[in-house]
Amino acid sequence: MEGESPACGICDSRHISKPSTAWCFECNEGLCEECKEHHILNKASKSHGIIPVNEFQKLPVSVLQIEDFCKSHGERYQAYCHKHECSCCTKCLIGDHKNCKDLTDINDVICNIKSSNMLLEIEKSMREVVENLQRIKMNRAENLSSLKIYRVTIENEIQTVRQKINEHFNRLERELLKELQTIENDERKKSAKFWHL
Repeated sequence: MEGESPACGICDSRHISKPSTAWCFECNEGLCEECKEHHILNKASKSHGIIPVNEFQKLPVSVLQIEDFCKSHGERYQAYCHKHECSCCTKCLIGDHKNCKDLTDINDVICNIKSSNMLLEIEKSMREVVENLQRIKMNRAENLSSLKIYRVTIENEIQTVRQKINEHFNRLERELLKELQTIENDERKKSAKFWHL
């Protein structure tokens, strides 16, 4: 959407070519400086949401594609029903939503929703969430790597201790066998002396 400024809609309808400096979301058209001033002063349009055209051009396409008119009745949305999570025109409010209590006037909210400051804040928050998730992912990978190193270290320590235990038992076995041999030899000598008497 960034690039050349759109022409002023009001001037264009009078066959005058002027670049717009502002964008009116209500009228869905660009306004030059002069027309913007009249638009803000006009009783019928002074409550319209207007932002600088360069901020409008930075808005994501998904925001610009938000519908302003009711698909059922063709009228501009006037309110948002929180109970049913949908936008409502005047006919919707009178018909399907006459008993709904949790309604918000869209005109109070629409400028904030479509203004770049709010979107920039949301975008910044989303970037922070992504960065945090990447840090968590990296941290988990480092933890798994450390865990593997610890496992290998502990396995090596277990093998070392096992080897020492085996050596100790082997030594004990040799000593016991040697002692057993000595006892057997002593008993043979005693036995041999006994038969020579």
